[in-house]
Amino acid sequence: MTTLPKIHNPHEAARTLTSLRGWLLGIVSSEERIPAAKAAMVPVALYAAKRQLEPTTPEILAVEIRKLGDWAKAFSIPASDLKTAAVSYTEALSHLPPDLLAEAFRTIRATHKWGMRLPLPSEILNSVAEQMAERRSLLLKLEMAKRCPVEGPSPKATEAERQRVAEIMRQWRSKRDTTATAN
Repeated sequence: MTTLPKIHNPHEAARTLTSLRGWLLGIVSSEERIPAAKAAMVPVALYAAKRQLEPTTPEILAVEIRKLGDWAKAFSIPASDLKTAAVSYTEALSHLPPDLLAEAFRTIRATHKWGMRLPLPSEILNSVAEQMAERRSLLLKLEMAKRCPVEGPSPKATEAERQRVAEIMRQWRSKRDTTATAN
């Protein structure tokens, strides 16, 4: 289970991730400098991104498979081998987050086009493959953003650097004044 940053709750973390989505898609390298305000939001968004990829529980998966069986029975689709299919469904779909799993089964039930058979596990998985890829991409972008240097005020100059700049300025003024006097 992902550890929640101390001052944030899961709903705030999800809102933070949503607010950073467009900005994250523009990051192309871990060498980019990112604004300090965005950098402060990255750990919270990272938490939310990891949470959105946490796998479903066996109980939720069993409920969705049962709903598929009930749906098949309602439309006279042979589901006599549902117990056998459930093993394949479990192996193929247990990595999906609960919300995507529910969406996948809902989509399959709403758009069934396989005739008088249950959908294959890959057909169910394909119905949410794009959303899963987007979530993984956002997680990778956040991991990259975490390594980016942060924009901010330039570091304070050392005394030696200040003296060097002061000397350069004195030389420049002297040259300027000499040139102005000569003309």
